[in-house]
Amino acid sequence: MINIFIGTSAFGADAESQMVLEYSIKKHTSVDVSITWLKTSQDPNSNLFGWSKGRWGTPFSGYRWAIPEICDFKGKAIYMDSDVMVLSDLKKLWDQEFKENKVVLSKGEAAPQRYCVSLWNNEYAKNFLPSVKSMRIDPFIHDKMIDFFADNQEIVQPFEGNWNCVDGEGLTIEQIQTLHFSDMQTQPHLMKYTLPRLRSDGRKHWSKFKPKPHPRQDLQRLFDKYYQEALDSGYKVENYF
Repeated sequence: MINIFIGTSAFGADAESQMVLEYSIKKHTSVDVSITWLKTSQDPNSNLFGWSKGRWGTPFSGYRWAIPEICDFKGKAIYMDSDVMVLSDLKKLWDQEFKENKVVLSKGEAAPQRYCVSLWNNEYAKNFLPSVKSMRIDPFIHDKMIDFFADNQEIVQPFEGNWNCVDGEGLTIEQIQTLHFSDMQTQPHLMKYTLPRLRSDGRKHWSKFKPKPHPRQDLQRLFDKYYQEALDSGYKVENYF
């Protein structure tokens, strides 16, 4: 069983991207997966309740640092943002071995690494991460953790493969293992699906950016293809509200 934690916005604000991501995970992954959505909770007993998020770039930026504690500091876990599509078997990432004293596998050979897709060594992370109780009240915690890992490169390990390919990076679709639509202005779910739905409900999206078409239309077409495949396979956008 592969344990996957996905950062996303609450109340279905990005339901289309969530649907496509879950579909893409299960389309390509050869073993069973467990998916946990990391989004704002209204339950005071939840690890995701009451975080101070004023300095975050997204509604879920800082939740990734809570994963080891959520897992009771046992085993390992994959984290990814919800604006990702999986195009390869996640078992290939899951099976990568941690070298001695490494906390996390991430993208990049040098600081600052990108943790938008990452593999966590939960037990060893206990020695380095603040408690959820202390993190949730610190509006700067996301930036602090990025800086902490940048200053402690001995506990960070680059993963092998194109597991966090940001908006294509000039690679062919066949070369990409996970595709991260990182530029919030060009995310393929927004203009065509999410914003029209939210407008019809009298709602606004949390992003303040004005959307525009993705510069690589082959990636937009790929998202559209997976979106329709998900619907045809019985997935429903409203299941992610």
